Amino acid sequence: MLKYVLFDMDGTILDTEKIYHKVEMEAAGELGFDFFTHDDAYDMRSLYSAGANELMEERYGGRFDYFAYHDLTNIKFDVYINEHGIPLKPGIFEILEYLKEKNIPTSIVTATRMDRAQKNLSETGLEGHFNDLISAHEVTLGKPHPDPYLFACEKLGIKPEEALCVEDSPNGVRSGAAAGCITVMIPDLTEPTEDIIPLCHAVVPSLISLKDVIDDLM
Repeated sequence: MLKYVLFDMDGTILDTEKIYHKVEMEAAGELGFDFFTHDDAYDMRSLYSAGANELMEERYGGRFDYFAYHDLTNIKFDVYINEHGIPLKPGIFEILEYLKEKNIPTSIVTATRMDRAQKNLSETGLEGHFNDLISAHEVTLGKPHPDPYLFACEKLGIKPEEALCVEDSPNGVRSGAAAGCITVMIPDLTEPTEDIIPLCHAVVPSLISLKDVIDDLM
């Protein structure tokens, strides 16, 4: 029986992945990494830093300085949101109200570090709408490893099979599914590939569409 809903943050409840993608490509260009592709950026969504660095090492060796790229990306992201604000995914407040009516608690499990996640939630009016905020930086291995969701379930006192994990990226889906959570994907920048679809309990187009999934699980 469903007891908890665990939301990813970027690309799932905050419409920020498109912003990250924009500034990631800009950062790579400014650092002279002209070989860096859109697919490279897509593949690093929700991927923990050590894993992302390893992935780029495999693809480009010493030609790509991941940490310089990561730092410049964050600087450019902050400049953008300070000017334009942080957009929300449509339906987030509606689905949270629906879950509240159903007495199903919610928490966030994000690849973003804690201080940045807290700031983003505060600035979007989402602070206080979740029971807890869990950062993958609290564990050694982040997404796509199961550790963030296993840690969240242990902290919240639930079994993974009692938790619905809501993700937008392949690495997030891999993490939730590997932990044993009921995993739902709401595709954001890319559609699920053939290797991702079997890991999903469902693939739905929006947060509002979660209502049908939740009803079926209760």
